[in-house]
Amino acid sequence: MNGEEGNPAEAGEPRTCLSAERLSAARPYEAMRDSFIVAIFPWFVLLFAAVAVVWFAVKGDMSFGAFLESLCWSYVMGFSVLGVPCVFLTRANVILGRYVALGILGVSAAIGAVVWLIFGEHVLGVSEFITKFFDGNLISGFWDFLRSAFNEDVSPITVTGGVLSFAAMVTLTTYGVLSVVVAYFRRNYHRILLSLEKPGESKLKRASTRVFRVPDIIDVHEVTIGPDADFRHFSRPVFRGVALYVMVGGLTIASYLFLNPAFNEAIEFGEMMTIVILLSLFVVVLVLPCSIVKRLNAKALSGAPRPYVLWIGMRQRLLQTYFIVFMLLTLFLISLFVDTDFAAVAAKYVGYALVMVLMSILIAFIYTNSFYIPFREGIVENFNTASAERREGRG
Repeated sequence: MNGEEGNPAEAGEPRTCLSAERLSAARPYEAMRDSFIVAIFPWFVLLFAAVAVVWFAVKGDMSFGAFLESLCWSYVMGFSVLGVPCVFLTRANVILGRYVALGILGVSAAIGAVVWLIFGEHVLGVSEFITKFFDGNLISGFWDFLRSAFNEDVSPITVTGGVLSFAAMVTLTTYGVLSVVVAYFRRNYHRILLSLEKPGESKLKRASTRVFRVPDIIDVHEVTIGPDADFRHFSRPVFRGVALYVMVGGLTIASYLFLNPAFNEAIEFGEMMTIVILLSLFVVVLVLPCSIVKRLNAKALSGAPRPYVLWIGMRQRLLQTYFIVFMLLTLFLISLFVDTDFAAVAAKYVGYALVMVLMSILIAFIYTNSFYIPFREGIVENFNTASAERREGRG
């Protein structure tokens, strides 16, 4: 959200448009960020896996819930740290970063005030949960300071501070996660697409065929892309699509955990809510490869009269709606026979759904505003270059 040169309003452009000059100026920083991610990410994964194990051992709680919570917190902490340099290396913001930062601060403060006005100090434990969300996990020392400074556990200040800190965690983690996804897919997505038209069999082609659910009867001889010509504006369809699928993915995870009797017996409410929220920060990893192939309008041409739209196959692979519905219904029926407290499950689910809606909006906004345009442009350039080289080789 930092370091943009120029002001679109001064150039006569709307605030929801990324000028060609700013996009061009951002390219060296995008390349630097990608190189940085690719160089450190394998070591990053190992390091924070080790941190999770150490954290779990130090806590002394050998339960499954404690292990899962330690693992989630370790990687969220890691991606938050990774998100800090990524924020400063992300320069292709449609809406300038200073306005985005002010917006996040303002909305977070408003949400904190609303939570306090509605729930107060004790009702449903919502305010207490927000205040103590980080307690004993990531920055408990900071919250100890707040509580001692204001001589109370839950107050308007600590609730609002909790919301602001949560928003900062989601923002930094999202920048870290998106930077990793974009770095790897910007470099390699064109290879995945073009592997479908290669003659013969290869591991990459077999994997790509499964991912896009290309029917066996289709013999692909060419893959084409056709992105929209006007792509430097803030794309509302991209924003809506990513927000929707992130929310659906998060609710699917929550449904599985909240309706599963085994998890309800093994994991306490606080651990359960924390684990689900932290896991939901990574749902976007599954969503973006599907979203970007739709926006590229990628199609596989064959001898069939109509091209095969790769987005449709990948969406089916991602959602597997019939399987999700079957899984949730099965868990619901199991819950009937083990005397699950449905009031408790409903309270968990509704509370999480409200948080997930806000998280999905923020994650989708960051992606659409700061990553989507250079991400798609990079894939298009790599695809066109590789496709031209391949056709020259054939000629």
